[in-house]
Amino acid sequence: MEHPITQPPFVGASRMRLVDGLFSVLDEVKAQGETRLVSLEAPSGWGKTRVAQEFYARLAAREAESNPERYWPASILDTIPQARLDQVGSRRKHVYPKWVERTPNALPSFFWWGIACDMRSDGTPSEALLTDLRQLETHALYLEAAWAAAVSFKERHFPSLEQARTRFLSARKAIMEAGFDELVGFGIGKALELTLPGGGILAQIARLTAGKAIEGRRNAAHIKAGGRLEMDQPTDIIDGSVNLITRLAHPELPFVIFVEDLHRATPLVEELLARLVRSNAAILIITSTWPGELERLTQLNTLLEDATLRQRCRRVRHDQPPPPSFPADASLDALPTESLAELVSAYYPGTAAEVVDHLARRYNNPLPLELVCTMPKLQRRYGGRALELSPETIDALPDNDVHALYRALWEELPETARQALALATLAIPDRANAWHNGFTGQAIAACSDLTDNTRIAEHLTTDQIPHGWVRAIEALLRRFNEPDQRQIAEEERGQFLFDPDIDAFYRHLGEQIRHQAPGETERETQHRAWLTLTLHHQGKGEITDTEALMAIRTLQQALADLPRELPTRIRLGDYLERLQVNEDSTELLEARAAYSRALGESGKLEKALNSLQTLLADQIRILGPDHTGTLTTRNNIAYWQAESGAIKEALAAFEALLADQTRILGPDHPDTLTTRNNIALWQAESGAIAAALAAFEALLADQTRILGPDHPDTLSMRNNIAAWQAESGAIEDALAAFEALLADQTRILGPDHPDTLRTRSNIAYWQAQSGAIADALAAFEDLLADRTRILGPDHPDTLKTRNHIASLQAESGAIADALAAFEALLADQTRILGPDHPDTLATRHNIAYWQAQSGAIEDALAAFEALLADQTRILGPDHPDTLRTRSNIAYWQAQSGAIADALAAFKALLADRTRILGPDHPDTLNTRNNIAHWQAESGAIADALAAAEALLTDHTRILGPDHPDTLRTRSNIALWQAESGAIEDALTAFEALLADQTRILGPDHPDTLTTRHNIASWQAKSGAIEDALAAFETLLPDYTRILGPDHPHTLATRENITYLEKKVSSARHTKISTDLQIEWSTTW
Repeated sequence: MEHPITQPPFVGASRMRLVDGLFSVLDEVKAQGETRLVSLEAPSGWGKTRVAQEFYARLAAREAESNPERYWPASILDTIPQARLDQVGSRRKHVYPKWVERTPNALPSFFWWGIACDMRSDGTPSEALLTDLRQLETHALYLEAAWAAAVSFKERHFPSLEQARTRFLSARKAIMEAGFDELVGFGIGKALELTLPGGGILAQIARLTAGKAIEGRRNAAHIKAGGRLEMDQPTDIIDGSVNLITRLAHPELPFVIFVEDLHRATPLVEELLARLVRSNAAILIITSTWPGELERLTQLNTLLEDATLRQRCRRVRHDQPPPPSFPADASLDALPTESLAELVSAYYPGTAAEVVDHLARRYNNPLPLELVCTMPKLQRRYGGRALELSPETIDALPDNDVHALYRALWEELPETARQALALATLAIPDRANAWHNGFTGQAIAACSDLTDNTRIAEHLTTDQIPHGWVRAIEALLRRFNEPDQRQIAEEERGQFLFDPDIDAFYRHLGEQIRHQAPGETERETQHRAWLTLTLHHQGKGEITDTEALMAIRTLQQALADLPRELPTRIRLGDYLERLQVNEDSTELLEARAAYSRALGESGKLEKALNSLQTLLADQIRILGPDHTGTLTTRNNIAYWQAESGAIKEALAAFEALLADQTRILGPDHPDTLTTRNNIALWQAESGAIAAALAAFEALLADQTRILGPDHPDTLSMRNNIAAWQAESGAIEDALAAFEALLADQTRILGPDHPDTLRTRSNIAYWQAQSGAIADALAAFEDLLADRTRILGPDHPDTLKTRNHIASLQAESGAIADALAAFEALLADQTRILGPDHPDTLATRHNIAYWQAQSGAIEDALAAFEALLADQTRILGPDHPDTLRTRSNIAYWQAQSGAIADALAAFKALLADRTRILGPDHPDTLNTRNNIAHWQAESGAIADALAAAEALLTDHTRILGPDHPDTLRTRSNIALWQAESGAIEDALTAFEALLADQTRILGPDHPDTLTTRHNIASWQAKSGAIEDALAAFETLLPDYTRILGPDHPHTLATRENITYLEKKVSSARHTKISTDLQIEWSTTW
């Protein structure tokens, strides 16, 4: 009879010492607050996962010793049905407890998160990671309580951790009994006010998909196209996961993350791990992989190449001594014979030593040895008693090879079970691992020409596959336990099935997937869609083009809220071209709309606009001009027009759309309000800030009436108004508006909410812009302390605050201090984000820029050149940031005196920007401006004027006459007219420009003030000294009021007044010295 065994003993002293070493590393993590990665590297079946499982078991035992109220089960395998534990395959690849039956009043003292890369659910990488994050959702309520207790104890709100845990658990119970919605998250601390930064676990995970945060999927497309009104855009899944985990992990609540089969990890998982290793948090990452595979994982291998980050990684390799923190006798080397013999004795107690020894020597890998021990023919004859095998019999057993042993086990399966598994391989979609037990079994049952079809089907429909070949993923999704098992089943199809049998199965499979089962899960619905597309692509199952279209729509909707899956959404859209379906079907129109949005989001604006224009014509014809889908497409066209630089056309399109939305949907409909926001936004972007502010104010009044004064959209609108007030030059009014907003955000959202902190950042920024740099620096320093406390020192917002502080130090003249701060920031960004992250590259840019500003232009140019090489490698030669660095290099070449080289570089850049971005893109136009500027600097003023006049024509056509860039080009033209000697014409041009700037930007805008300064300067140079003096004297109080008395422009104006007063008093007709300071609008 068979003797079931739930789990053989954990054998090998060297393996036990490995577990001791893991505890040492965990203690190091808790003490230093830095993440550590332990990589277990050995051949397949070597026992790497068993080491991690034993580490978990000892962690759970240690928790139970310190607290009788157990939270975690004693073993990961305790959560596996006992009936399956006698099967080796069923015990393998379990990396976390499937369920937790916690005792009353228990809270976790650690969190265990397991990811089995080879056993993850089907779907895209983002969906698989979201599935993994469900482990945090499962424990959310108790995990947040444990976190709050740990933080409160650290801040000494309780005399002991145990008292803190008891208090928070009772509060959690009271909240739940009161019936509060769990989605709001749990938070108590001082007077039950301590909350997890960014909201509860459930809320933060929900934000990783936009649909759960945006109110109504119906409006998602409108909001996506609308720009600034997006209050709840999906958080990037990696950024969100890193922020959540690093904030939860605490020395009193360490996170242990076990990643099995790292060599099969998606780039998304690899990126997550690399980001976590760079963080300063109480996190221990344990990975298992095959020898040599870690070097192939680019992002993780980068850690090993960094001298600092390498110290955070511990590689335990089966053929090398143990790393630091591990005992000298810890090892993943081959287990000694006596340890392997213990495994044999566990299955067959009393077996003679020579038999045990022979088996252990023949099978020196634990997995093959266990597979031999569980071979049905041995279990049937010797189960529960001693093996009686001769050396010849042992030698005749399958080779010491996992594949060969699984093939032997395959032969032990009933023939009908083998046929079921062989057919199941045909029902696995491309790039997937699972089949649907329900309709796969039903398809087999429908194959009447297949002998024993009913019995074959029952193996699947009733989960009757012996010997650990199959594992459940979802309610009806199943997969092979091992890749070798799937390969064998695929190889054996020809032994059971002829081509007509396979064709008949595909035909019946197609019939089954046409009918959705009641209660089908979202994952099963997506699986059905992927299988439909696979069969359609293969020409199997008689899948029609219409059915393929419906599958595409299912997947487009499922992936719409996952930004990392944009390439998949584009591939789905590309597949539409293969389908011949009713061109008037609403499903096709919706699929085309989703494809167009994906193109736009990927930056393929021209293709997106062409697709949307064609779609719009068809929607008007099929749905009618007033259909919501038609209106949405018009909105998207206008949005992408604006993003492409055609703001004038976009505004006209938005205005026409607004009129129709008001008529069709009503003035208070969310879509109507969104369009009004877009109009105001792009008016502001085009330079018509005064008109935009009026539109924003009117919209704010309606939002307050419709949504209420405390609604997030209302608060967001107030933020926009304050920001554009500041941009217009009314910084004092803007700061007052920001302060009022801050008070309301503090009341509504709380002082630690990210939006509240963001408003504080805006206040500090505009204080600096107003000239109050000392006050701004103090505000940023206070903000840095709070962001460090709330978000952690490694959070992107914390790092951005440090960037602001360094920038202001430089602006205040303390460039040496600023460069030191930037260098320290760069070191942390390199550690946290990696050397290739955009923010890291941006800091390198800042360092180079301020080196140049400090006079070290040669060093700066070398830094810019090195940055350019890395941007070209990381982002590509055509990326906007790469092109921007080329622009900086050309600029500082010119500043160093190499104007001819700079002009050649600018002209080469212009050709590339024209090719990549198009002739009308703002960056292309800016390059033309720079060329004109340096032509003027080189003395070729006539050429510069001709270039500026041509640029002005294009600015007016593309951006409109009121855009700031158009106005600046007019300023440059007037300036160069004056420089060429045509001062009277220049003054006329400056006066006309001043009138337009006052109307468009407002009288207090910096550009408006600059023009007033230039008029006064050129009046003086033309000999109209008294007029110039009067103009400067009128300008001085405005500079003092707007910028402050110590601002450089204020001081320069005061010096000009003193200079002119002396000239007036000495000789009214004396020629003005060229020492007079003139403000230029030059390079952008």
